[in-house]
Amino acid sequence: IELSDRKIEELPWQLARAGEWIKLHNLLADVQFLDAAFDVAKPDICAYWKQLEAKTDRRMPGAYADLLRGPLEMRRSSGKEDGGSTSTNVDPIEPETTPELSPQGMWNLGLLLAELQYHEDAAAVFQWQLLAKTLQGDLFNVAGALSQTAISLRHLGDLQGAMRELKREESILRGEDPDVVFSITARGLQRCIGNQANVMADLGDIAGAMDRLKVQEQICRDHNLQNGLEVCLSNQAIHLINQQKKDEAYRLLVEQEQISRSTGNRDFLRKNLGLQWSILRHPQSRNRSIAMEYIQLCREAGSTAELIPALEAHAAAEKQRENLDNALDALNELEGILHSLEKNSDFSPSGTLPRLRRILNEQAEIEVF
Repeated sequence: IELSDRKIEELPWQLARAGEWIKLHNLLADVQFLDAAFDVAKPDICAYWKQLEAKTDRRMPGAYADLLRGPLEMRRSSGKEDGGSTSTNVDPIEPETTPELSPQGMWNLGLLLAELQYHEDAAAVFQWQLLAKTLQGDLFNVAGALSQTAISLRHLGDLQGAMRELKREESILRGEDPDVVFSITARGLQRCIGNQANVMADLGDIAGAMDRLKVQEQICRDHNLQNGLEVCLSNQAIHLINQQKKDEAYRLLVEQEQISRSTGNRDFLRKNLGLQWSILRHPQSRNRSIAMEYIQLCREAGSTAELIPALEAHAAAEKQRENLDNALDALNELEGILHSLEKNSDFSPSGTLPRLRRILNEQAEIEVF
C-alpha cells in the first residue's frame, strides 16, 4: 500500500464517516500505516481509536497483539505485574526482536495505549523501551522511558514503583552535580519533580508533595519554563484550597491565570477560573465576570460535567443578586442540557431526573415573581 500524507489523513476519516468500522480497524492495525500515520496525524489516530472502541468490540491491544507480545512477556518474566523491580538485570527478550514498527513508532504506541487507559500494556512498552535505551547507553531517552513507565505504574496503583522510577529519572537528569540544573535537562527535571509530587499526594503525603512542587516552581522560574510553572501553580493551589488556605491559593491562581492567558492554554484557563470562582463565590463584580467567562469556556470545551454545576451555581448567585432574568436564562440552559442527557443512551436517571425536577421548580418559582 502506497501511503501519501493525503491518504494517511483522508482514508481513516472517510472510513469513520461511512461507518466502515471493521475496515477502519484493519487500517489502524496495519503496522506500515501506523508507523507512517504517527508522523503525519498522531492526534487523529487516538481519536479514531476512541470512535472505533465506542462503536465496536474491537480493542487497541488486540489489534497490536504481535507488537505487544515481547514487551508483555518481558514484563511478566521480570515480575512487573506483581510490583517487582524494573531493573534491567533480567534475562530479557532482546529489543531487536520487536516487529517491524520503528523504535519511534513503538514509543508512540506506548503513548497511544496510555491515552486510551491501557496502562498495563503501556507500562510494558515503556519498560521495553527502557531496556533498549539502557543497552544503547542513551541516557536522555532512558530518562524519558522512566518517566512514562512511572506514569503508567501510578495509574496501575503501584505508587512505590512509580516513585522509584521517578527518583532514577531525577538522578539521571541532575547528572554528576545534584545542586546544578542544566538548561538542557531543566524541562524534563521539572516535569519529573512534578510527577513525584503527584505520587506523594496519592500516598497522602501532602506536605511532601508541596515541598516537591516548590522545587518544581523554582526550576521553572530559574529557566523561564512557563508551561511547567502554569501546571505547578495550579497543583499547589488545589492542595491549598483543600487545606482551607484560600488566600494563598488565590494569589497563585491569579499568577497562573496570567500565564494561561499569555500561553493561550484555554483548558488551563478554564480550570483556573473554575477554581477562582470556587474560592470567591459571593456577589462581587470580579466574581461575576469570572463566572461568565468560566461558563463560556465550559461551553466551548463541551465539558458538560463542569457546565452543569457552573450553571446551577450561577443561577443561585444571580437569584441572590435579584437578577431574576439572568437566573432564569441559566436555568433554561440547564434544563436543555439535562433533557439532552435524558435522551442519551448513557443516561443515568438516578442523578439527572431529581436535578431536572429541582430546576423546573426553581424556574416556576422565578416566573411567579
